[in-house]
Amino acid sequence: MTAKLTKVLPLTGKRLIVGFADGVSATVWLDRIDGPHDERFAALVDTALFRAARVDNDRVVWPNGASLAGELLYAQATRRPHTGS
Repeated sequence: MTAKLTKVLPLTGKRLIVGFADGVSATVWLDRIDGPHDERFAALVDTALFRAARVDNDRVVWPNGASLAGELLYAQATRRPHTGS
């Protein structure tokens, strides 16, 4: 079980500071996350679009439809294997 995603702060270099309800906070690099990366993620090179990230329903979401699950980001933040979907 992972903690609920509570905050996201976009940084330069396609990095995100993510925070969770259990107090875990970390910087994650989008380019280092395994998983499907389609054209919606490719569009995040646009700085304005990338900086529009927000938390919605335990996910980081962007206006173009790209999203990352909180459990995936928690695994990155804690350096634990991601076993969810």
